[in-house]
Amino acid sequence: CGSIGVGVLLVIVAYFVARDVHGLLVGEGLTEANLARARAAMESVPGVVRVVTMKSLHLGPDEALLGSKVAFDPSYDVEAIEAAIDRVEIALREAVPVLKYVSPEPDSDADDD
Repeated sequence: CGSIGVGVLLVIVAYFVARDVHGLLVGEGLTEANLARARAAMESVPGVVRVVTMKSLHLGPDEALLGSKVAFDPSYDVEAIEAAIDRVEIALREAVPVLKYVSPEPDSDADDD
């Protein structure tokens, strides 16, 4: 009878653990609030015209990655875009601390692909 009780207890604990980590196992992205903060942070950087796309993925409980395509001011040369990307990365990490890996990609013609 005691071993049945232990088995039931283990099943209950396993259920709650699985429920809590399910999102991490199936590739959960950032919350809508964090995505909104990330978009606002990127769009606040001088030279950013708009954020074209964003894709996020949690890698662990306290770390996530964000890939994005960003339309920059068309008058910017390569050096100016590189500097703006550096500012975007800093702004993202300040706005959403869970973002450990960010990859803003310049989108020259701002196509929505």
